[in-house]
Amino acid sequence: MLRAWRRPNGLAATLGRAGWQNSMFFNEYVKKAHLDDGILIHHQAGPRQMRWLWVNRALNDSPFGDRDRRLMTLLNLELSRLLGTKLALIGEPTLTDLSPRQRDVLICLMEGDSEKQVAVRLNISPYTVHDYVKLLHAHFDVRSRGELLARCRAFWPVLAAGRESDDSNRHG
Repeated sequence: MLRAWRRPNGLAATLGRAGWQNSMFFNEYVKKAHLDDGILIHHQAGPRQMRWLWVNRALNDSPFGDRDRRLMTLLNLELSRLLGTKLALIGEPTLTDLSPRQRDVLICLMEGDSEKQVAVRLNISPYTVHDYVKLLHAHFDVRSRGELLARCRAFWPVLAAGRESDDSNRHG
């Protein structure tokens, strides 16, 4: 039985075997995927925006218990706090869409380099750097360097980690 509808924002609801094995959704989707008992968590992000996370057990596995629901509730509360800040939303620009050179330029900019310094550091033309900066502005839908850096600040741990692994690969 689905009990999430009346729950306060963020609480987990169990989708137990007893209540939903006769439903069309279970028989057409869940059963065909060899899944069974499930936990559903949700977050009302705005007046017209709902985020759902659904976790299922394998077919004939033991059902979820109270501890599992509490853990999922904590997970949902943490994810809800991070959405829009450290976690990307569907449709938002991400780092995965950038070319390696665009990432290099973005890293240099985030480390405080000017376009001329980026050109020297990456051994490319200042005009090429400027073209990359324009592409970054378009990709992240920003109009200034400050806005670009502010928008990408949440990505810094990922960029820095990538830079460190690149450096160790070059020197190792």
